[in-house]
Amino acid sequence: MARKRKPVSIEIKLQALDEVDKKVKSKTQIAKEYGVPCSTLSTWLKNKDALRKTHENVCTKLSIYLQSLPDTHHYFRI
Repeated sequence: MARKRKPVSIEIKLQALDEVDKKVKSKTQIAKEYGVPCSTLSTWLKNKDALRKTHENVCTKLSIYLQSLPDTHHYFRI
């Protein structure tokens, strides 16, 4: 029986990639911590630049949207 895929947010992927960059733990250990196969972590590493760019774009668009709403500064820090 095949494993069911579980969605992983961009933030979590980037967090895992930061841990890989720090080189404190092995890639195998990091993959186990995040509950993904080593091959998935390798794919994230291969797509690291695209993931960071996507995250940056989403954050920028969200910030612009929140600034366009009235009185959002009371609820969110931008």
